[in-house]
Amino acid sequence: CLDSVISDKLFSRIEVFVIDDGSTDKTSEIVKCYVNHYKNIRLIRQPNSGQGLARNQGIDAATGEYLYFLDSDDYLGENALALMYEAAKFGDIDICSPNRPYLAERPLDFISALPGWCCFIKRSLLNANGRLIRQTSIRSGQDGVFANMVLARCKSALVCADANYYYEKRVNSTFNSLKSDLSVIPSIVEQHLGALNSYYLENDLFLEQAARYLLFLQDETYKWRYKANLNDMPDLSARHIYLTIKCELITKLKLVNKSALAYF
Repeated sequence: CLDSVISDKLFSRIEVFVIDDGSTDKTSEIVKCYVNHYKNIRLIRQPNSGQGLARNQGIDAATGEYLYFLDSDDYLGENALALMYEAAKFGDIDICSPNRPYLAERPLDFISALPGWCCFIKRSLLNANGRLIRQTSIRSGQDGVFANMVLARCKSALVCADANYYYEKRVNSTFNSLKSDLSVIPSIVEQHLGALNSYYLENDLFLEQAARYLLFLQDETYKWRYKANLNDMPDLSARHIYLTIKCELITKLKLVNKSALAYF
């Protein structure tokens, strides 16, 4: 992970924040060796609080023009940061992504979420009009909620075909851990709805961005948190989630432009 950043030709021009989210192994000791050797690497430690709040530590500490999140078990291809920076800077792009399909699947207006590692983000996008965007402490899908909020402000995005990201699939990932504790899914659904509803209302976004909001509920909340686990969920929980999502769809679908209906 960290070695792939250090080998990037952009490394000497960036600041790197390693967030130790309450690790119980030798993570901090290892990172301190890097900190002692490279003046632009900084270690930030916090009690175990989850991925979203850990990323917020980096967001708040950062001073650069762009932000990028790299998960601890993943790594970047050769000069991926430099390639994304050059592409974003040249085109004055709000969000640049490594060579992954997410940004190419739909027109920008109808992309509902992106993984954290797909977002090379212009930092000013997170502080527009004095309204801050930060990641939530939701147990699953917090990076998608964050990306949805950012995309609602985004005017331009592209995929940098030459920048590679290598994602390590983990058996014990946060997403996979839902299978062992399905009782948390109703609260996750309510947190998705609560976080996005509040954000869209506070920023008066529903008239222009209702499709993006509902597509998130369809793609991330309904498909991946509800439908994927339906057969193993208690009937009452499943019905509660279904009715909650259905109510939102009925209420907000009237705001959606007809051109977006093909994606539902």
